[in-house]
Amino acid sequence: MNPIPKAGTYQAKTNGQIVIFEAKTGSICAEIPYELTNSEIATRGTHIHVLIGKDGSPMQNNINTLKQVFPDFDGMDFFWLMYDEPEKEAESAPRDLSEFVFELVCEHVPYTPEPSEDNPDPQEVIQFRSKWLNAVGGGRAPKQAASRADIMKRFGGQLRALSSPSSSVKSVAAPKEEKKESVKTPAAKAASAPKAPPAPAAKKPTSKMIHTPITCTMEEAWEVFVGLDDIKDLSEAEAGDLWFKKLAEIHPDKDPASLTKADWCAVKVAITS
Repeated sequence: MNPIPKAGTYQAKTNGQIVIFEAKTGSICAEIPYELTNSEIATRGTHIHVLIGKDGSPMQNNINTLKQVFPDFDGMDFFWLMYDEPEKEAESAPRDLSEFVFELVCEHVPYTPEPSEDNPDPQEVIQFRSKWLNAVGGGRAPKQAASRADIMKRFGGQLRALSSPSSSVKSVAAPKEEKKESVKTPAAKAASAPKAPPAPAAKKPTSKMIHTPITCTMEEAWEVFVGLDDIKDLSEAEAGDLWFKKLAEIHPDKDPASLTKADWCAVKVAITS
């Protein structure tokens, strides 16, 4: 059995023509012949790079990777990878892309060949196979900054709701001064001895009315609100808009930032009634 490289990440380059083909699943792929350039064991193979999935969706990350590896590739005409003149594919020479280096993440895969006359009882062998193709350095494009307008539209309502003063950190009380103990006389000790607990007050008759808490927080009201059946399927922006409309209906003369815990309790009761 010929030795194979260890599983890992290697640099490679093409050593033949890239072929664009359609797989049995209906996906469009690029078959990329390669040779490893930094392996102690000379290794050649082919890497299958999916360009369009079997559901007909372009594999944007895979296409972007090839645009990084081959800078002149526009990501639109796959046959540019195959021919010097894609419009004249029948007459065009194959495109030579061997000057460009890329990375292959490779793995070891167990494989049992089909029985044959020469080998009627084949044994399992370990194959060296490429798994991912990346641009040198990991193949990940720089992160694109998110759109402020999009983020605020999608999450602004919830963020405004969660920025209420009711969620502020409680102040830490100053430590109490320790009282100095004084020597007490027997009479003083008797006077200061714990008194018997008072007799329990007579129980008042219970009412069938359910009493709501006197206070609650904005977070408690918000959790109840987003748990409503009419709200669960809404987007963050839609839920935020309805939240502030509801607050305006319940407390028309108050700004949400100025609502007290009693006000938030009224909100919680109103949205569940």
